[in-house]
Amino acid sequence: MVTLVESPVPILFAGIVAVAILGIVFFNTGRAVFLLAMAGAVALTLAGLGIEYLVVTDREEVETALDALANAMEANDCDAAVACLSPSATETRARARWAFARFRVDEANVSDLKIEVNNLTSPPSAEARFKGLIKVHDRKGEAPYGSALFDFTLDYRKEGDRWLVTGHTEKMANLGGKPKDYD
Repeated sequence: MVTLVESPVPILFAGIVAVAILGIVFFNTGRAVFLLAMAGAVALTLAGLGIEYLVVTDREEVETALDALANAMEANDCDAAVACLSPSATETRARARWAFARFRVDEANVSDLKIEVNNLTSPPSAEARFKGLIKVHDRKGEAPYGSALFDFTLDYRKEGDRWLVTGHTEKMANLGGKPKDYD
């Protein structure tokens, strides 16, 4: 059931298939009742798409929180980025402040995102794993590259009505090595 409100694709696919089958049957039989059934299938598909749009799942909330963090990074807004972090994430907050003092972020992209929500914990928690391409300008001019691809894992916890980062792991992508854990 959650799949139906996570993405509009299954609803749209089922609606298109139903209308196509009913259309074929209508053209083969010429019976008007199948036109009514097609209209019903279109109405059900639109209703399903409306419900999918209105229902926001925990996974979608975590994704929105991650987007807010990436947008704050691209805006080079340290305060907005730190606001996405839990007050208990002391090491992650310190790492963020250090990074904003050292680098100007030109671009922050997320790809290959996988989010697992655990509603059995109290409060609910989630883990977001993704590749992050970060293009930066080193304010000290010491970094040899202006961009890097990282494998990130962000730990989230629902605090009040917001999903906040409680810790993270980062490592350079495809370079092996041991990931660095924060918090």
